[in-house]
Amino acid sequence: MRASTNAKALHSFGRTAVAFLFLLASYACGGLRAQQPASTPAKSHQQIIVKVLNGKTGRRIWFASPYVFVGTTDPRQLENSYRRTRFWGDAHVDVSAAQPRQVRVWVDFIQRDCRYGDDFNQFRVFDYGGNTLRKTDAYDIDSILASGIVAPNLCSDKTQRLEPGVLTLYVIPETFKQLWNN
Repeated sequence: MRASTNAKALHSFGRTAVAFLFLLASYACGGLRAQQPASTPAKSHQQIIVKVLNGKTGRRIWFASPYVFVGTTDPRQLENSYRRTRFWGDAHVDVSAAQPRQVRVWVDFIQRDCRYGDDFNQFRVFDYGGNTLRKTDAYDIDSILASGIVAPNLCSDKTQRLEPGVLTLYVIPETFKQLWNN
């Protein structure tokens, strides 16, 4: 009989504790909303993903080295534009304050940039005079956010579907031997 009474008391206490925690959580959430002024719009955080894929195989390049120039392109900002990709070959870039609303991408340590035809060698070495950036394609940020952009792949017939918020580029990376000799 005594065990039954203890179980009922524990059950009653548990229900009361859950109700109390629910009220506390509801109050805390409502209190946070009440503290924000109603006239202040929330600042939108816009982010795009730059995927770097192998132009021959269509697979991701692990730890690629893209330089993403957001807005105004200044070749002297090369170090600030460096985006080390994550393990699966994508770089996340904040484009909230981009003016003008465009992005240019130059990829280092590559054999070929598959966006360009026979004159692809001019894109292998970065030119601080700005010629490389002027010749590099500019992509509209709003188009990337709305539907995504897949750059042309002139190295093979491999291609990717459009994904909103994703800019997909194709390159052929340098081999280990080429990297060693450089």
